[in-house]
Order: sequence, then C-alpha cells, then structure tokens
Amino acid sequence: MASRQIYQFYAELEDFEPKIWRRFQVRSDITVARFAYIVMIMYEMKASHLFRMEVLKGKALMKELKAYYSASDYQKIKKLAPLIENYTVVYEMLDFIEDMGGAFDDNIKYEDVFQAKLKHAVNKIDEPIELYYDFGDSWCVNLTLEKIIEDQSIPSGVLPRILEGEGYGIIEDVGGTRGLSDLAMAFFEQKGEAYEEYSRWLGVDTFDINHFDLDDLNFRIKKIPIIYQHIYQDEKEATPREIALLEREYLTDGDD
Repeated sequence: MASRQIYQFYAELEDFEPKIWRRFQVRSDITVARFAYIVMIMYEMKASHLFRMEVLKGKALMKELKAYYSASDYQKIKKLAPLIENYTVVYEMLDFIEDMGGAFDDNIKYEDVFQAKLKHAVNKIDEPIELYYDFGDSWCVNLTLEKIIEDQSIPSGVLPRILEGEGYGIIEDVGGTRGLSDLAMAFFEQKGEAYEEYSRWLGVDTFDINHFDLDDLNFRIKKIPIIYQHIYQDEKEATPREIALLEREYLTDGDD
C-alpha cells in the first residue's frame, strides 16, 4: 500500500491547438528528473535532446498575495518587490549548470535535476511548472499541481498513472509547434508536396495528431523512465531491446 503523498497534475503542450493535455498522478518522493521523464514520455519526447524544469515560485506567491490582500495593497507589494514575481527555481543537469560558469540572475536559483526530490521542488496547489525540451525546437509543457492526495488505499504499483487526456504529443525535430501544425495539416489533407515529404521522413502514410491511447501511455510511463535514466544520468546508449520498446515494436509483434 502507498504510504506517501500522491501528486495529481494537469499538463498541456504550450502554444498548440488542438490542445494536447494530460491529467496524471505520481508519487511525491520521486526525483525531479524522474518526473520529467514521465512527462516527456507522455508527450512522445524520445530523450534525444536536453531538458530542464522550471518552478515559477514567484508567480505562485504573487497569486497567493493577490487573493489575500486588497487590490490597492497588492499593487503596493508589487511595486516594492518587482523581482518577486519572476523568482524561479530551475532544475538543470549538473554539467549544464557548471558550464554556465556562475552567470546567474538574482531571481533565478539553479538546482541539480537528478538529485532534487519532486516534493521539495513543488509543494503548493496551483504552483505553475514548465518543462522545456529540445532548446532548438523549444517545446514547453505547462504543468500545474492540482491535488495532493494522501490515500493509503492506492497501491504503489499503479503509479505513475495517467487518468485522462487528449492528443498525440510532439514529433522530434519537426521545428517546434509551428512545424507540428504544418505536419498535422499535411497528414490531414493527405496530398501535396508537404504530405509527400513528411510521409517519406516519418516512413508512414497516416498520422493523427488527435490520437490518444491511454492504456499504451500508462504502460510506457512505467516501463520507459529507467531507459531515460540510463541515457541522461548513466550516459549510456539505448540497447536494441530498449530501442524496440521506445519504437513500440510490441504493437507489431504481440508482446506486452
């Protein structure tokens, strides 16, 4: 039986229509990196680029103050402490932090994404979080902590789990949300030069941006995080068996 807190999040891919969203639960005592891997898997991010997570502590605090104080008092606070709203804790890979050479902003704190625990990084309802992946394509998933659950009747083996959602996720190296929109439209029309190019590139004739397989994603967020740990933390290449899992070969060979 679970004896730890369970966090329930809402996630949405930023700057894309139709919305690609997830509602899911994880244990609060996992690392921030493990949490990031789960989100990445839910959005078809293949662990081939850098990532980071930002917790917008200042925005969460200002939201609390706005609800507590009168409008006039809130404006006074905002003027007295203009940096509060932008205070952010950034969870990066340690090597990346060291490479920055200490060039930090006063209102940004950097932490090691591999060592930090999720329960220490995020602990307030409605606290906004941003997961960035592939700093070239600039994918961003906006997350919000919806609930903190203490229910020992939930078996620990069922976590993490996705409760509901819509939409497929990203396509690696497509050029960000604009490129994803172009690709989705090309496959929707299924004709023209763009369709032929995307079809050759992906090696498929059809692609549905609205596809969402809850059972398959719940299977993947339990099996694949350890592969991402090997890639990012152990700096190992994926084995042929792991690649087969990442590429969903189990859907063609009948294996679970």
